[in-house]
Amino acid sequence: MAFNQQFNPELVQADDQLIAVEQLLPRTARSGDARRFIAFAHRNRISLDWFWTIRGDDGLPSTCVLVVPSEGRTAMFFTSEAHDDATRTQLTRLLGHAITFLEEQPIDLAQALLLPGDSLGYSAFADARFEELATLQYMECETAIQEQAPSVPDELKLVTYQDSNQSDLLAVLEASYEDTLDCPGLRGLRATEDVIKGHQSTGHFIPSLWTLAIHQEKTVGCVLINESNNGKQAELVYLGLAPEVRGNGYGRVLTCHALWLAKRERLHYLSLAVDMKNTPALRLYESLGFSATNQRLAVIRSTRSLQD
Repeated sequence: MAFNQQFNPELVQADDQLIAVEQLLPRTARSGDARRFIAFAHRNRISLDWFWTIRGDDGLPSTCVLVVPSEGRTAMFFTSEAHDDATRTQLTRLLGHAITFLEEQPIDLAQALLLPGDSLGYSAFADARFEELATLQYMECETAIQEQAPSVPDELKLVTYQDSNQSDLLAVLEASYEDTLDCPGLRGLRATEDVIKGHQSTGHFIPSLWTLAIHQEKTVGCVLINESNNGKQAELVYLGLAPEVRGNGYGRVLTCHALWLAKRERLHYLSLAVDMKNTPALRLYESLGFSATNQRLAVIRSTRSLQD
């Protein structure tokens, strides 16, 4: 029996979940990777409920889109590969179906990470009105490189974040977005309170790994790192400075401090993602010993306007 491959998006049912997840994995995936993915999702409370497919001629899930909601009113899109014009059209249709579903959900921002050179995938997302945000360079560094706590200038004070400091964190985050070179297209798409929730939900949030920088009694910067889900490394989820203190070397101080905190927690690596257009940050990280691991093209679509 032949199925119409251009239409009929449907929710993935439990019996088809394993096959649908297999469609999301790269061609180099090993046997059992789909089961491990599902087990990882269950273990880390990652929802697989927003999962749609268009079936192939054999009646099995073929083109698939998984949307994973997270704290901070965001949702990440994972898709099967578009390998020709037909599957690209199917993917565009599924993306539109998923976005329509999000109109009724408390989500302000939809996003996806694509492999560089995935022209068919990018075309499908563009047709679904996603916009290019940035090419992200992923980097990592061994924390052992930071042998001791970094020297902090006399005029700068580093303090550990506490819930009572949230208003200071809100203020410095908003200040750091001004004229930022790191993914400037994100500015204003979510409330800053939701941004903080999103940062806290990345890996495992440990307040003692979040630091505020104070200059002349004003909070002027922050560096936020979380423990990864595997517990072996830390992720730098955000580093920012207010415009008036940029160019003073404070970014270097905060990055070294992050390496030191991660080492103190016996986390062997610190990883991060940086906008390839943010040349000063790239130079800083390279000078500190960070090495490039891979790249992804980030695409986004605001869903807030759909709810207004």
